[in-house]
Formats: sequence, C-alpha cells, structure tokens
Amino acid sequence: MKKINVNYVQKCLNYKFENIDLLYQAFIRRSYSREHGGENNESLELLGDSILYLFVTKYLFERFGSMKSENPYDFDFKKDRDQFWVSNNFTEKELSIIRQKLIEGEYLAARIESMDLKDYMKLGKLERKKHEENLMKTKADLFEALLGAIAIDCDWDYEIIQNSVDYMLDIDNYMSKNLVTDDNYILLLEQWNKKEYGASPYYELKHNDDNSYFAYVTITTESGEKTFEGDGKNKTIAKNDAARKAYDYLDIHDELYSIRDEMPESITVDNAVAHLNELSQKGFFSTPEYSYGDEQLFDSDGDPYWKCTCIIQSKSLRETAYASTKSKAKMYAAFLVLNSIFGLEDDDE
Repeated sequence: MKKINVNYVQKCLNYKFENIDLLYQAFIRRSYSREHGGENNESLELLGDSILYLFVTKYLFERFGSMKSENPYDFDFKKDRDQFWVSNNFTEKELSIIRQKLIEGEYLAARIESMDLKDYMKLGKLERKKHEENLMKTKADLFEALLGAIAIDCDWDYEIIQNSVDYMLDIDNYMSKNLVTDDNYILLLEQWNKKEYGASPYYELKHNDDNSYFAYVTITTESGEKTFEGDGKNKTIAKNDAARKAYDYLDIHDELYSIRDEMPESITVDNAVAHLNELSQKGFFSTPEYSYGDEQLFDSDGDPYWKCTCIIQSKSLRETAYASTKSKAKMYAAFLVLNSIFGLEDDDE
C-alpha cells in the first residue's frame, strides 16, 4: 500500500475534492476497516455503480438520439409528432451492448490500471497477502467508489458527475476506437432518399441455400430507376453492400447533395456536438475526435477549467476551446469546428 498522493489522484479524476475524507474512504476496503475501524468504500461503490448506469445511458442517447424536430429536413412540423428517435439505426440491443462494454468490470479495471491507482487501496492483511488489489473486481469496485465519492462531494451536481463519468471512462476515445459508423451505407442512402423523395429506399432480399443473402435496392436517379445488388452472410451485410453500390453510383454521377445543403438554420454552442455527429454520420467527414489533454487546468483562483480540442482527421481540422466544465469545452470546440467548416463568424465569443 502506498500513501495516497492526493494531488495526483485528483488530477487523474479531473476533480478537486472539498471533503478529502471522502477521497480517502473510496480507497478503503472492508477488510481494512474491520481491522482498523472507520468506514469503507462499499456504500460509495454501490452509488457509483448506479451513477455509471445512468450517466453512460445519458451519454449514448445524447450522442445517438434526438427529437425528430431537430432534423428539420426529415420533419413536417404540421403533420409529424415530435418524438424521440435514435437517428443512426442503432437498435436497443446494440446500444445496450455498447453500454455494457463501458460499465463492465474488465473496462473499469483497465481504467484504474491506466490511471495507476490500485496501489493506493487500503486492504486488510489477508487481502494484501493474496494481492487482491490486482483482481479485476477489486479494481472495478475502486472505480465505482471513486465516482460515488465525487457525487457526494459535489452535492449531486449533475454536470460535474457527467464530466467525471466521461473523463474517468475516457469515453470519447473509447467510442472513436471501438465504434465504427462511417461505413453505414444503409443509413447514408436512406438519408439521401428521404431528402430527395421523402421516403426510405426499397429493398428486396433473397435467402440462399448456404444461408447467405442477396439484397436488391431500387432508387430513382436523374437517369431513371436503377437497382443495385449486394451480397453478404446476413441480411444487414447484404443490404449494406447494395446500399454502398447505390451510394457510390450517386457519388460518381454527382447526385449527392453537398455539405452546404446540410447547413443547419441555427448553429449554437448547445447543438454543435449533435450537428457535427450528424454530418459525420452522413459521410461528409470522419468521426469527430475529442482530446482533453493530460492535465487538469486551474485558474488564478484555484478553480478547475477544461481544455478540449475537436479534431476532424479527414479535413485536417482542429479547434481548441476552454470552459469551466468538460462538457462545455467539448460543445464549444465542436461549435468552432462547425464555424470553420461553414466559414462562419464566431458570434459566441
């Protein structure tokens, strides 16, 4: 067991504690408190587990979902109901799998390892002898306890908790490395067809003897109706292959709309991240990446602030913003990128 380096731990968590005793409690195992008295981290762990479930779900639905009215080219304000939808064709099951990967013990333990925090844990003699600080569950429990401690210390400040979840999980980096959305041609073709004709493209499927599939998609082009064939080991792969061929045809024949056609009526700091993700999902550029630097920053009064850089690799574009919270820095960085893409002035400075 190492003596807790408070400054280092707070830097890893991107959070400065008001009540430092809560930080210490997060590292205390029940086996240690039995031998030395005092409280342990089990109640904080229970709280952190619930926080993870809620705030990771919130992150996913804010990133991949929206109200239908936020997509005005797909929404008829006179006829349509303003309902919530997941805009990039993720099913409930697929979102659940992503969430589970982010909150499962293996990933939480890996995050504790990457922050090099496990050796600060206070264990009883038997657990120390068995080196239980190296167990996956022990490290995952520590991650959850630290989140629970932050929640109580910040008096349940919703934005601070979300910042902590995002930062401790390194969630944007995880998503950019583990989630591929740029090759979803079913979605890209559907968005094009809806914009042009107000309806989804029509697919036909043929089940082959070897359990593979052929897919046929028919669209109306400037030279008339055309059908494109795809194949794959399941329905989705076959449909995506057919959609890719259709989309490539439209691209070659200059029938795809440009990014200027997708310029929102109003670009604000609040809606910038959603608009940037939507444009990426439509294939105009690579998935936005967000980098927060290695160190938490503090102003002259000792208050923390965040630096965020938004990067679009395919356009060699990056913009950096600073704000009082991590989420606000991210929103403003995305806002600056959109201004660069569309050649707008930054009215929010």
